[in-house]
Amino acid sequence: MKRMIAVMTAIVLVVPTFLVSATTQNQSPDEKPQGDGSYSEKHEVVYATLDSSGNQESMYIVNNFNIEKTGKIIDYGPYTSVQNLTNLYELKKDGNKVELIADEDQFYYEGTIKINSCHGTLMLIIN
Repeated sequence: MKRMIAVMTAIVLVVPTFLVSATTQNQSPDEKPQGDGSYSEKHEVVYATLDSSGNQESMYIVNNFNIEKTGKIIDYGPYTSVQNLTNLYELKKDGNKVELIADEDQFYYEGTIKINSCHGTLMLIIN
């Protein structure tokens, strides 16, 4: 009985690894999606780091897209730098324009904002 439980446990642990695929939508890992992509929703979450006095030290935004069609997507923002958080494709930044290649259902990237710009100031009113 113990031997049968051990065999069944081994099967349950090993079989799912054969069913997993690392590629998306029948593409090879080195193949970028071609053409323009599209998304149904975009979400932005703003993060700020503060010093012990409550003064703002840095600010960045994490953008999330619900991808409908894989491919090139253009986004805009006053970012000083951008970082891809989803895949290994390089983001292209030209002024306020950010070009990304999305090849999954969800795509995330981070954009850093200059603190002294009008876009990089948090307004907190505490009553």
